[in-house]
Amino acid sequence: MLLLPLVDPRRRNYALFPGVLRLLRFLAPSFMVVLHVLAVRASLGLPVDMSLAFRVLLPVFFILLGNQLGRIRFNYFVGIRVPWTLDNEEVWNRTHRLAGKLWVGAGVLALGAVFLPPVPGTIAMATVIGLATLVPVVYSCWISRGLRP
Repeated sequence: MLLLPLVDPRRRNYALFPGVLRLLRFLAPSFMVVLHVLAVRASLGLPVDMSLAFRVLLPVFFILLGNQLGRIRFNYFVGIRVPWTLDNEEVWNRTHRLAGKLWVGAGVLALGAVFLPPVPGTIAMATVIGLATLVPVVYSCWISRGLRP
């Protein structure tokens, strides 16, 4: 993550969202470390509900990242990188603003799945987060076609 701005052709844009980069540099490894610690505890025979942990951690990750997603500026490594967003800065900005709102909403809804039994809760979480991830991609394609001459 520290080297991305050095190899990105749009490296000048990284200076426009330093707070988001710091958050992402903290969130991604923290998420993995917490899951790893819980997995090690479970493998040692200590009581850990991995399903519950995952159903809490992933929605929180989406809420925190979604809250900042609209601030990510046009680049090749961080954000929703599909051909349509990488082709047009306006499509990038509009897609990320929508995705940020959807990710926060999906995170809140998925967090509610904690109160469901494990299997339906996991299915509900996966469905909500999957839709919140897919909708911005489809939206970016749709608005990209509308912006073409």
